[in-house]
Amino acid sequence: MKSNKFWIILFGVLIALSAVAIFFISTPQATYAQIFRDGVLVETIDLSALNETIDITLGKGIYDIITIQAENGRIRISEADCFLSLCVRQGWRDTGIMPIICLPNRVTVRLISGAQMDIDGVVG
Repeated sequence: MKSNKFWIILFGVLIALSAVAIFFISTPQATYAQIFRDGVLVETIDLSALNETIDITLGKGIYDIITIQAENGRIRISEADCFLSLCVRQGWRDTGIMPIICLPNRVTVRLISGAQMDIDGVVG
């Protein structure tokens, strides 16, 4: 007969694996990317409609230039003139789990699904 400690550990591992599986299964593929600078929406891109890679260059930030690259279903910051370029190191994003953020240039790229584009407002 197994001890209670074994069953508690086994149950905890199963719960953790289930939570991770649900998280990845329920994360929808993003279809739109919204680019914000200083909290103001600059551009919205339909990622599902792209047939080729496009580059969007934003200038006049603190460090001047940031280049955003988008292709079918995914987006990234490909170049930035900021000190550490942490936003470039974040790589490609294709889900809305986390936004891409460039703090020195005050740029945020948010990925959202088509269902989220239809929401007019949230009352809380």
